Amino acid sequence: MEKEIDFEYRDILKTPLSEDELVELANLGSMTVKNLVNKNSKCFKSLKIDLTNLSDDEAAQLILTNPKIMTRPLFSDGFGLAAGFKEKEVESLIEGK
Repeated sequence: MEKEIDFEYRDILKTPLSEDELVELANLGSMTVKNLVNKNSKCFKSLKIDLTNLSDDEAAQLILTNPKIMTRPLFSDGFGLAAGFKEKEVESLIEGK
């Protein structure tokens, strides 16, 4: 079943997120900024960084300077967050569950 929804697309490579926006997204997803990093991305792997030793501020700076390491896509309704291609999480977000 297809649904039509209004959405705002943002290309984070052309219009990067601010540190405040990263923190807000992480909070919406009940996670840390470090959880927004896609550890499987080629870009992240090439950096050879151990995330476990980074603070959230350091992780935010890392994402700001290397936006390709962030998990994408991100879906938010302003109250919650679904990160990545997780169909059930996105559907739940859209349905307000």
